[in-house]
Amino acid sequence: DRAINIRNHKSAIESGLLKKHIYVVVILYNAMPSIEDLVLQFIELSTICLNLEVLLVDNGSTDGTKEYLDNIAPAYPFFEVLSLPENIGYGGAVLQALKKYNLACENDEYSLIIAHGNSKYSILDFAKGIAQKCLVNDLCFTKRIDRSFGEYLTTYSLYMIYAVTKRL
Repeated sequence: DRAINIRNHKSAIESGLLKKHIYVVVILYNAMPSIEDLVLQFIELSTICLNLEVLLVDNGSTDGTKEYLDNIAPAYPFFEVLSLPENIGYGGAVLQALKKYNLACENDEYSLIIAHGNSKYSILDFAKGIAQKCLVNDLCFTKRIDRSFGEYLTTYSLYMIYAVTKRL
């Protein structure tokens, strides 16, 4: 049962999100300070994107993130949790998640958003941008704020590897 608010109804119809298939991978490590905001964003997105699947990857968190995800995920059919026993780094966690969503990587009807769990971006804005074809309709990495050069290089390298394998 999904209630769509009036503010999002027009946006959903105009953007095409009601018919769009969107997969989101969120890499989380000790994300308790930001996890509730992310969950609320996905709940809102699910009201205007009926074909939403979200893989929440717990990358060996020690602050209760895994337990929070295990409690919240069963309440929402679009959530799935992948718990990694130890932190294998952002790139390693993304590669584990891509095994799950390889269909999204191989089919042009699907869009894949790869996000970091720091919640310094709007998932809803990314989804609307994809549906409106303002963003590449293939793969999006969310832009993180206040990240180190090494983190930037990792994200950029993953995008380049993907682009080369897809011959973009």
